[in-house]
Amino acid sequence: MGQLTPPATISDFQAQFTRDFVYGSGLETVRDADIQAALNMASSVFNPALFDTTPVGVLPNITSEAMICYLNASAHFLVTSLQAIGGLGKVGKGVFSQGEGNITNKGVGGVSVALDYPSSITDSPVLFQFAKTTYGQAYLQVLSTKLVGNVGAVLGETEGLPTNRMF
Repeated sequence: MGQLTPPATISDFQAQFTRDFVYGSGLETVRDADIQAALNMASSVFNPALFDTTPVGVLPNITSEAMICYLNASAHFLVTSLQAIGGLGKVGKGVFSQGEGNITNKGVGGVSVALDYPSSITDSPVLFQFAKTTYGQAYLQVLSTKLVGNVGAVLGETEGLPTNRMF
């Protein structure tokens, strides 16, 4: 099975995003149930084997790369879920998180901005959604470095090897 998803809690989420959301129990706030649903959703796309679990930081703020990335993915899902229901009203900046790509064109008179994302992100059926929020982009910033690998070709004889064998 491999490495497990970081054991993130609602408190961990709130500690990482202290200024981003207004937490509470009312429908106009981000509730514990909203956070737990986002943590659950993030676990469906998070690959814990890609991230470092070495503790970083100092007390009381010790965390890891894996935890930071998992919570950023969770915040992305929280924001998209809240936006899908029309938001919470004008409270907390996090619910208004909008990701921005590389600016490829600007305008002035009619106010126009064209944004672009790498095709490795936009062409992926899983990754493209993370470009929609700043939390998703923070997740992608670390994840994208983990998805690039080295490939090499070897020149040599193939005699004696089965022809249907894949390497």
